Amino acid sequence: MTSNIAESINVALKATRELPVLPLVDYIRQLIGRWNVTNLKNAIESFTDLGKKYDTMLMDNLELSHQMKLTPSTSYLYSVLDKGKQRMVFLKDRTCSCRRFQLDELLCAHAWAVLKYKYIDHTEYCSVYYTRKFLLKTY
Repeated sequence: MTSNIAESINVALKATRELPVLPLVDYIRQLIGRWNVTNLKNAIESFTDLGKKYDTMLMDNLELSHQMKLTPSTSYLYSVLDKGKQRMVFLKDRTCSCRRFQLDELLCAHAWAVLKYKYIDHTEYCSVYYTRKFLLKTY
């Protein structure tokens, strides 16, 4: 699986590249329809604040955060030691030096370590677009 949408679609359409235009367009329409139905089903079946996929990603990052050491610098800036690498988490700006926190707008393992240390609820640090409510609106 790839994170690049163009590569994902190319792989999905590999077998249909030699089709004439109208059957190809009809196949693409059906493919996207199946994807939307699957994503809607996943959003409906989610019983957490976030969608099932994003909740799983968060739980994986939570598991990784258990082995990290944390040193506070200020009330918002924290140094997190992860397997010999030092990462800086700045809660006020929702950034981490690993860049996953700001790119995904979802907690990276380093940010999780800080939130656990401060006993802060994680949902306010995740983008609203990952919530079940927004996923249902999307699909």
